Amino acid sequence: MVGIAWAGTDAEMQGFVDKHHLTFPSANDDPGEIYRRFQIPQQPAWVFFDASGKMELHLGAMEPDELDAKFDELTRSA
Repeated sequence: MVGIAWAGTDAEMQGFVDKHHLTFPSANDDPGEIYRRFQIPQQPAWVFFDASGKMELHLGAMEPDELDAKFDELTRSA
């Protein structure tokens, strides 16, 4: 899992990471290139890829149990 910040400075992104105690890698996409490439219109959003490379876009926040279920589904299909 990688977090991608859409807008703001690197310092703002790092402040968010620190505030929420995120432990996964994060990157700043201030120009929005990644969001355009995957046609993501808003934050929060999740982009999942299965073992075949098929992409699934989920718009909006996800509860921890939803995210766990999605990861379980993706790892079972690998």
